[in-house]
Amino acid sequence: MPISVRPRMSRPQCHYKPQNSRFLMECDFSKQYHHYYRKRLEKTRPILQANCHKKWDSSVPICTLSEVANCDSGKCIVIGTIFKRMKLQPNVIDELSKGNFDISRERYSGQYTSQDDTLTLEDHEESVQLVGKIDPSEFVTGVTVALLGSPMNDGGRFSVEDVCFIEPSHHDLHESTGIERPVGGNTESDAVYLLVVSGLGFHRDMNEKSKLTKALQDMIDFVWGTGNFAEDKRSYKVARVLVVGDSLRVDKFSSPAEDGINKIDNGQVETKIKQSSQVRPYAEYIQATKHMDEFFAQLSKTVDVDIMPGPSDPSSHLSPQQPFHPCMFPKSSLFPTFNCTTNPHNAIYNKVEVLATAGQNIEVISKFSAISDPIEIMKRHLQWGNSGPSAPDNLYSIPYEDDDPFIIEATPDIYIAGCQESFKVD
Repeated sequence: MPISVRPRMSRPQCHYKPQNSRFLMECDFSKQYHHYYRKRLEKTRPILQANCHKKWDSSVPICTLSEVANCDSGKCIVIGTIFKRMKLQPNVIDELSKGNFDISRERYSGQYTSQDDTLTLEDHEESVQLVGKIDPSEFVTGVTVALLGSPMNDGGRFSVEDVCFIEPSHHDLHESTGIERPVGGNTESDAVYLLVVSGLGFHRDMNEKSKLTKALQDMIDFVWGTGNFAEDKRSYKVARVLVVGDSLRVDKFSSPAEDGINKIDNGQVETKIKQSSQVRPYAEYIQATKHMDEFFAQLSKTVDVDIMPGPSDPSSHLSPQQPFHPCMFPKSSLFPTFNCTTNPHNAIYNKVEVLATAGQNIEVISKFSAISDPIEIMKRHLQWGNSGPSAPDNLYSIPYEDDDPFIIEATPDIYIAGCQESFKVD
């Protein structure tokens, strides 16, 4: 896929400071997932305690769930983790026990909320069912909250009057690091741009006449101010490019239709594999990856590039997705301007903090709640103080023992979700 690029101008400098250390780790499946929720609650409890005292009467006591029944005032505040019980939620273990071995991602791509869903609040000691002024359709498992209410007489339920969330401020991180935020008054002539793209969709059937190749050439032309963009002054101010996932296009690859998994009479599992159908998709991936490498090598000659893995890319499906290995990009990785990063990706660009994800955390919320608009889901992430609250229950994740990497300690200046059906901004 030859794409020619001829540098024409010097670019503005963009100070880049990655904040991804919490997302970088090796998979260690000797660890247990129950630590995840415990650490999340331990870390967010002090924030919720401070927030609920600001929101409600400070004389209302904060109780653990084991203390609620003995609360003298009747009304109290409880802090814990939401767990959502859903009758329609698929159970992979049940499916396998029934002999159904089709557990592909495509099969579990529905919407699982119903009017029968219920919420439970859990802390380190007990759990209690929630009723009252709290809507199960607006929550997913894993959200940590403070609840104002009172225990029911039956002792097994808690009647909710109001909810308090983490809602991280803009200032905590920047006060602790000494990084100043940009102030108003910058003119258009001073602007420096971060170009954000996703879903580039490289595939095997690319040639000079394909629509995708022409679109990619337009991107090159825009970045360099050539061709149809020769008079576009914004081109000269693009200081960095952020690729937010799905650089490869899955639906363009052949699927091994003849392959299958059958259960035979003696209860054993027999896998039928035909070599031709297995080898073909991998060969197509390799060809598409070559096209992708050639493109990013051209781009990296002229501008800094940060590339994140996404749902369809050859990367682990566990979040946080780790950076691509440099061996995938033998040409691009020769340039110091080419940077493989994690998904999610957190960095400061010219004193502007950016948090970006490739959209898996958006998709899972839309499946397990009634919130479908991506912008609204992103707002909930910021309100909940967590970009992946449903990990590890519904958002497949690397097991953590000492931290929850998805906790948002300070609201970023810009929050990006890639691989969406359409462009939206708020």
